[in-house]
This record gives sequence, structure tokens and C-alpha cells, in this order.
Amino acid sequence: MTNVDMVRVVDRDGVHARVNLNETIDGMQDSIVLRLENGQTVVVRRDLLHAQPDGTYHLPLSLTALSATSTNGHNEMVIPVIQEEVEVAKREVERRRIRIAKTVNEREVVVDQPLSQEHVDVNRVVVNRMVEEAPAVRYEGDTIILPVLEEVIVVDIRLMLREEVHVTRRRVETHEPQRVTLRREDVIVETIDVDDPPGTATTP
Repeated sequence: MTNVDMVRVVDRDGVHARVNLNETIDGMQDSIVLRLENGQTVVVRRDLLHAQPDGTYHLPLSLTALSATSTNGHNEMVIPVIQEEVEVAKREVERRRIRIAKTVNEREVVVDQPLSQEHVDVNRVVVNRMVEEAPAVRYEGDTIILPVLEEVIVVDIRLMLREEVHVTRRRVETHEPQRVTLRREDVIVETIDVDDPPGTATTP
């Protein structure tokens, strides 16, 4: 075995090893021996190595972890037992694009649609009649009669009772006591005898 037959293997941690892809193991045709830089060897399945564009191979395992399984520190071959797991992911992929263009086409058509017109005749009729209130709009067949009003001043002389004055007579009797001095004359008649001394009089 020459160094020309050896290829480089890089694990998931960036650790390097070498392997001779033409070397086979008796009884283990589907396995190969990886030789680490520290001299240890590790046996893995051949289908675990993935070729890279630069000529190296990638191992999706840790060579350090595999070599640490050695129990006595001497060169031993370690056969890893691997279980594959499926990791599903999705991403958007632009498969195609659609371009839509819209064009406008013109065409001429003949349109024959009947059109109707209405004509109005306006006639003014003089009435000159006094009314108590405004007449309403009325119809006579297809004719609409609209009243035209005008306010006029009417002068008329009439008697109008503006107001009444009501006069009511009441008699009220009141008592107002007052002190009044009244005089009365009394007459005293005396009979004087000529024989009586002066100053003697008889009252009848």
C-alpha cells in the first residue's frame, strides 16, 4: 500500500484521517479502515463516506468520539453502529413564471335605438279673480295648470269696535266714630214773691 492509494477524510468536526478505498477487510466487505493522525484506526461503513469536489471524503460522524471508545489505549478497530434519521425540510422553488399581456381590440357596431322627445306648449290665461286662498296645482288631461298669484291692496271703510269701557258703581258703608260737642239750652223758671227778701226764690 502506497501513499498514492490513500485519500483524505474529514469528519463533521474538521478532524482529518486517511483511508485506502481499495483496502478490504476479511468478512467485512462493506467496511473500510480510517487511520487517524494519532495512529489509531477506526472501522466505518464504506457508504458513510461522501466524495467531495476537491477529491476528499466527508464523514458525517465524529472521529474523536469514535476513537474515544477504545478501552485500553492501544490501536484498536472501532466499528460504529449507526442509525440513519430522516430530516425533512421544504423550501420554495420558483419553477416557472407566467406573463400575461392584455390587448384591446376595437370593432364598430350599428346601434338603432329609438329616442323620444317631449315638447311643452305654454299658454297664459288671464283670470283676474279675487280668491280667498291660493288654489292648488291641478291637472286637466295632459295639461298642468299652475296658479300665478299676486297680492293687491283692497281699501274699505268699516266701523270697528276697538274696545269697551265697563263702569261699575259700588256703594260702601263705613263707620267712623267721632266725638262731637253738642250744646243744649235749659230754662230755669223762678217765682219771686215781692214779700220775700231779695235772694229768695221759689222754683216751681
